[in-house]
Amino acid sequence: MEQTIEFIIIAAYLLLLVTVSLVFKKFNQDSNDYFRNGCRGTWWLIGTSVFMTTFSAWTFTGAAGVSYNAGWTVTIIFLSNSLGFLFNAVYLAPRYRQLRMTTSAEVVRKRFGPTTEQYVAYSGFVFYAYVAALHLYGLSIFTSAIFGFDIESTILVIGVVVVIYSMIGGSWAVKATDFLQSLILIPITVLVAILSLKYVGWGSGMFGMIEAQGLNEHFKFINTVEFSDEMIDFSIYWAIAVTLEHVISYNSLSSAPRYFATKDGRDARKAAWLACILMTIGSVIWIIPPIVAKLCFSQEVEAMNIASPAESAYAITSLNLLPLGMSGLIAVAIFAATMSSMDSGLNGNSATLVKNILPPLLRLRGRKMPSPKGQLRIGQVWTLLCGAGIIFISLYLSRQEGKGIFRFMLILGLLIPTSQVPLLLGLFIRKVPSWSALVTMIMVWPVGLFMYFSGKDVVKDVPLMHDPHKWHWGILLKLGLAAAIFMLTMPFWKYASPKYKAQVDDFFRTMNTPVDFEQEVGEANDSSQERILGFFAIVIGVAICLIMFVPGNGWGIDGRLGILFVGGSVSLTGLLFVFAGYRSKKPIDKGTDPKS
Repeated sequence: MEQTIEFIIIAAYLLLLVTVSLVFKKFNQDSNDYFRNGCRGTWWLIGTSVFMTTFSAWTFTGAAGVSYNAGWTVTIIFLSNSLGFLFNAVYLAPRYRQLRMTTSAEVVRKRFGPTTEQYVAYSGFVFYAYVAALHLYGLSIFTSAIFGFDIESTILVIGVVVVIYSMIGGSWAVKATDFLQSLILIPITVLVAILSLKYVGWGSGMFGMIEAQGLNEHFKFINTVEFSDEMIDFSIYWAIAVTLEHVISYNSLSSAPRYFATKDGRDARKAAWLACILMTIGSVIWIIPPIVAKLCFSQEVEAMNIASPAESAYAITSLNLLPLGMSGLIAVAIFAATMSSMDSGLNGNSATLVKNILPPLLRLRGRKMPSPKGQLRIGQVWTLLCGAGIIFISLYLSRQEGKGIFRFMLILGLLIPTSQVPLLLGLFIRKVPSWSALVTMIMVWPVGLFMYFSGKDVVKDVPLMHDPHKWHWGILLKLGLAAAIFMLTMPFWKYASPKYKAQVDDFFRTMNTPVDFEQEVGEANDSSQERILGFFAIVIGVAICLIMFVPGNGWGIDGRLGILFVGGSVSLTGLLFVFAGYRSKKPIDKGTDPKS
């Protein structure tokens, strides 16, 4: 009976998401709408989307596995994200919007020229595909832990659904579903955290159990325990490496597209502040359930038949503590979070193909670019092809025994080219030649390869307890070397051509020129966004409240009151948005409102 209810919830929610994508499909008149919301996205819509796309099922699998083994250490990852968003809000977010572009590769071309643009565009294809595959693999672990599904079958089914959904909706649907899923995920993860604390006797009970089980050393914020791993420890050096890597990547030119869909620089700043606040809240509530799993449900976790059993910790706690009918809801909420990360990656890849890769290829053949509507169709076809590749990569990852998602993320940090450092320094150091970023990326890449492969033990089955080539040393070396190489190119500025120097001046002039929304974009459709998303939120909230009638739940916070808290939060938010939408309703351009 209970599993039937969960399946009904999942099916209904997926149907609703498809409906949302079909409604917002009508907002897409051309490639500008499909790739960046026609620059009409409200700050709250873009802010929640930026927040949602920075995490996925990985947060509830890979990161949860770290919390299960090392306690509070994982908050360093989330707080470094918050710090990155803080720098966005204080300085860079409005300037990124003022670049008036569509893809990160376009920004790179404007700053460093076409050669570096092509390098970033092609290497980005591989990077986004790998990250999206990791997200899909993480989601399959979570759903497998809750429902006992075969991981490979789950990857295939969910992957196909995500690809179809991504192809339909474009950027408008991506942002809309991100917003709706945040309305569900935030209160339900708050509920899981509350139920976890209640189960162990709140704060005093949890810390008492940690001490009683001898986990004080393992659970220190900066860990002094040497973990038996060839790549990972949680020392102060690891914390510094993680923080630097995240802050740099969240503020480099490659992150600029996060804010391209906002109306202007002021809205971009608000969106960054919202993402910062939500991430900070998440860093507190997401860490509690896996720690409780370690204290209370360790036998269930260790019994999981997956590559890294610790990565099922959050799922096991949710399954044990949520009211009847709610485990299906958190599964689909996390499914939606993963969908947002994959969807954004697919949409970004499609934009890069259309805006950066196709134009020079067509020019070589003496052909013109298709019309904006034709570009939209090309983006949809590429989304389908790229999505198929992501599914195959995810299936490959699922067969790598003994390697969990957290490890795959660390390997990615070592092996990908270090593009973030020159793409950040290029915002503050003007006088460098056009080739400075490209040379930096190419020269630093082998360092990560060397650190990864030289750190492996050549003796089979002998654990590397004191490996000098830990992950953090590789990251710190890459970042430091990249900064040094980039700055060493500064003397060559005097040999740059007048044309390139004028291009650099134009880049910074554009970046610092505020957007005049009415002159550059036209009329807004804020009220339409508020009304439509408010209506969907009310429908979702009421549907969640209906779970209260599932037999077997009591009236406490671990029963009907908890269900009412989640459903009521979503419904109330929806009512407020509908009210705001009708109160501020203004004439809207035809073609931008699906009701027109």
